[in-house]
Amino acid sequence: MTKWTVRQLAGVAIAAVIAGGASAGEADDAWKTTLALGVNATDGNSDSAQANVDLTAQRKRQADELLLGARYAYGETSDVITTRNGKLGAQYNRLFSAQWYGYLNTSLSYDDIAELDRRFIFGPGVGYYFFKDKAASLGVEFGVAYIEEKVAGVEDDAVALRLAERYERALSETAKVWQSLEYLPQVDDSDNYLLNFEIGVEATLTSNTNLRVALTDRYDNRPAPGREENDAALNVALVFNL
Repeated sequence: MTKWTVRQLAGVAIAAVIAGGASAGEADDAWKTTLALGVNATDGNSDSAQANVDLTAQRKRQADELLLGARYAYGETSDVITTRNGKLGAQYNRLFSAQWYGYLNTSLSYDDIAELDRRFIFGPGVGYYFFKDKAASLGVEFGVAYIEEKVAGVEDDAVALRLAERYERALSETAKVWQSLEYLPQVDDSDNYLLNFEIGVEATLTSNTNLRVALTDRYDNRPAPGREENDAALNVALVFNL
């Protein structure tokens, strides 16, 4: 596909999310927005620094859910850049019942160290909540995804299946834990796939500040030549409720 086609798909995704988020005849619930900032540095035998920024916004109503996110990470050791990546993502869920929903998911990411110039993912699907209340939730999703990317200067596109799940549980009134998994195998070549995993815990420090510890793992079984298949990161951050 051409770059113009990708831009058209991105426009359709954004328009669908905006249209879904503005359903008529429903009272708007408040947006829940958080900003997570993580910084660490060392000096002496090892001179290093790393910063992570994670901005999320979500609105959940009786008939739909809208989730938006942006991430950026930068790190260097002895003046050599060791981390520089970012991601924008959005998902709109339209609830058919208390358990079933349809979704539209899209994301755009890059990773300089992995020589990933860009990766655009867009696609619809269906989801199912096994349970969902204030104490805990577990949802699974199945759909298709169009993937357009440029890796080490080589452009490519493919259609993949998308299987995902997310689990959340409140440990107490001031702490929660979550875990998510996303698997994207190419339809006509199942040996080519992406796998994204995250697990984390978050606890309240003050009325509007939390402490978050999260482990993320991204696996690409066909990375750029000379690059590792697996990228894992442990992030500790302060989370501000905006």
